[in-house]
Amino acid sequence: MKRIRISIITVLLGSASLIAGCAGPDRRVEPRDYPPPRDEQPVRPGPTEEPAPPPERGDYVQRESQRAQHEPPVQDDNIIRPAYEPLRGRLSNAEKQEIVRRALFDLQRVIVCSDEALHLDHGRRESSTVARDVLAKHLEELTYHVVATTNELRYQPSEEQLDWFREANNCNLVFLLRGEAEPFDVFRGQHLYESRLSGRVLNLTTHQEIASKTISRQGERFLKAEQAAESALVLAAADVATYLTDEVSRKWEVTSLIRIPIVVTNIEHAQELDDLRIGLQRRPGIYYASIERWDKESEVAHLELLCRIDVREYLIGYVDDLRIGRIQVQRVERGRIIKANQELID
Repeated sequence: MKRIRISIITVLLGSASLIAGCAGPDRRVEPRDYPPPRDEQPVRPGPTEEPAPPPERGDYVQRESQRAQHEPPVQDDNIIRPAYEPLRGRLSNAEKQEIVRRALFDLQRVIVCSDEALHLDHGRRESSTVARDVLAKHLEELTYHVVATTNELRYQPSEEQLDWFREANNCNLVFLLRGEAEPFDVFRGQHLYESRLSGRVLNLTTHQEIASKTISRQGERFLKAEQAAESALVLAAADVATYLTDEVSRKWEVTSLIRIPIVVTNIEHAQELDDLRIGLQRRPGIYYASIERWDKESEVAHLELLCRIDVREYLIGYVDDLRIGRIQVQRVERGRIIKANQELID
């Protein structure tokens, strides 16, 4: 019995020492900064947002086009792009063509004049017509009635020269160009030229300037200096043509107004006279017609029209087309040109 007690005590003492040795010094576990579970994330302040509905097809196309405008173009060594962005017009070509049709530009006799110079190597200076050709072609595409291209009229003509030119050519709208191309750089035998081109549009009858613009452009590189100089003028001419046709479409009517008195006969009734006034106001290029006086005994009436100056020659035909009674135009007065307010032109 004594031996059994000693063995039990020995086992108990050994177990106690083993447990004490394994425990070691005191260890403190620091809390770790783990994120809370997903369903316990703190709620951010602010209104709750419902998920946006999927965009419609039109919205998607519009967003894609807007994004494409801000993204840089994809570089491709196989594609040659111009070194500049062409001038964007306020109006599309289709809109300009519609204005030409409504404003009777197809009946206008238009002339394009230019003074162009190429400054080539070794001090050579040659004249050119490339810018004039670009402008004339653009006008014809917009259905303008271009009757001639010439260099007879200077870029800054006097009023006497304008009157002479209008009578000699039977026209009242002229586009004027003045430009030159000078060397800019030569690299590995290839020439690069820079051009400076100015353009104006004048109403020959009223002597008013409808639009003017000066543009500088660098052309493409060519082995021949003449080709490089012409390319610079061509690029500038394209932008000048866009700007000038924009402005003519917007401002032609403002710079072409005239008050014209006309005398008509065989007015038997007041209703006929009023029908004539209303009918004339509905004709293209006429803005209003007013009755100044009417003599019932002589059947003669005096009217005043506010219209574009190019409509003057069509007034007799307008009255005949109305076919109101036996009304005839006795005479069309010279009229008084209305100078446009510069603020309206600008």
